[in-house]
Amino acid sequence: MPRAGSDRARLFFAVWPDEDVRDALATTALEAQAQAGGRAVLPEKIHLTLFFVGSIDRAPVPALEAIGA
Repeated sequence: MPRAGSDRARLFFAVWPDEDVRDALATTALEAQAQAGGRAVLPEKIHLTLFFVGSIDRAPVPALEAIGA
């Protein structure tokens, strides 16, 4: 997400699973954390990044959002 007042945006295209899938993944992540350590991702942040654009100027963001839609 771009920072307020920033002229750059960190942009990526991703899909977010529905709530049932997210909950199941979050449960599995917590079980793995308990057994192996590390840090589980919060359920609302679970996503699959399809393409990472990177840090770009904000000007083309609306066009890229339209492409993604």
